[in-house]
Amino acid sequence: MSIALKNILNTMYSRDLSVKCSSALKTHAQNGEYVSSFPPYGYRKDPKDIHKLIIDPEAADTVRRIFTMAAAGTKKAEICRQLNAEGVETPTEHLRSLGFRKSYAKEKQVKLWSISSISLMLKNETYLGKCIYNKRCHPHTGSKVQLKNDRSEWIIVENTHEPIITEELFREANQKAFTNKPHTYTHTKQCALLECPYCGRAVSRNNREQIYRCHSGSHSGSEDCRKNHIAARDLETAVLASARKMADVLLGNIIVTRYQLSQSARLEDQLENYEKEKVQLSSRKLKIYDSYRSGRSTRGKYMQDLEYLKDRLAALDSQIAQTKQAIEDHSKKLSAMSESAGKLGELAALDTFDKEKLSLLIKKIYVYGPERIEILWNADDIFWKESLGEREDIAVESDKRNGMLVEELQIQSEKEVT
Repeated sequence: MSIALKNILNTMYSRDLSVKCSSALKTHAQNGEYVSSFPPYGYRKDPKDIHKLIIDPEAADTVRRIFTMAAAGTKKAEICRQLNAEGVETPTEHLRSLGFRKSYAKEKQVKLWSISSISLMLKNETYLGKCIYNKRCHPHTGSKVQLKNDRSEWIIVENTHEPIITEELFREANQKAFTNKPHTYTHTKQCALLECPYCGRAVSRNNREQIYRCHSGSHSGSEDCRKNHIAARDLETAVLASARKMADVLLGNIIVTRYQLSQSARLEDQLENYEKEKVQLSSRKLKIYDSYRSGRSTRGKYMQDLEYLKDRLAALDSQIAQTKQAIEDHSKKLSAMSESAGKLGELAALDTFDKEKLSLLIKKIYVYGPERIEILWNADDIFWKESLGEREDIAVESDKRNGMLVEELQIQSEKEVT
């Protein structure tokens, strides 16, 4: 009861502290002070006052350039291409160069300007010299979910720092960049399995052209990404053929391994013998005691026999426990293999490119172009390593770095998979 009461008091204290912190931040924001952890791209925090922004000359030039290009009618994708082609630091890279430790849960190794980052920048009124706070909120204390607040709830204080662009340029750029008309996206079906090895972004299917291509290829500025596409039929045929073949290999090995594990009947016989011996030794303890009481055996002989029986019974208890555990492990493995065999049977007969089913067998598919794709197989199953140990009917090489298996498929001109 004492612990429960302390937990309740601690929770109440934490919530009260959270409310006070939020209230203090709002007060700072209402006074025109910048309270966010990171400065927006184009600004730095004033070393003399961390709640004040000062212009970062180099980044500010890039901001002006982006707004100028957008106001001139340049598409956001074209802006991305030019910035990436010139190697301009992305906002995240620039923050890190200033000493900030900003990271993301799913961070790409190759940093690129994206349409979303350009869009957020064009909508950011901080570049007009305003401090804006309370654009988002948490539904309750402790929640990690963020909800957008209506503009009427924002805290906006003007003329808090030097603006980078003018109101006129901001308005023109937004009018040209955002039409507020509904768009019909061609990349409607993202496939989490497919990835571009050049930039680490998703490879998606373009239904209009019936191809798979790098999702960021249109605006990354990378020649490799722009050329990275493959006919949907060729890729799906190659992956399905390889997946079916791998499933057949694993399914055949499961049958052999499951037969070997089914020999656990020997363990059950051994367990029965141990238990019989334990009963016999327990009965023998009574016999040597009767022999000692009747005078047919000396005390020394009785103590010697009793010590032996105790040691043997302790050893039997240990062996019985180990054998029971081994039988249980065998049973679990057989059950897991039966379940895996059912899934592999479905995969061996799979004739449609079902990414959810394929993800049971495939970790990732790297698309290098029409001549090469690379498959990383999942390696979590108990039968996996044994299944691929010395099989020669499928070309597989071990990738020890990730504990996965890598298979390279070369799609020849006649569309055969080797």
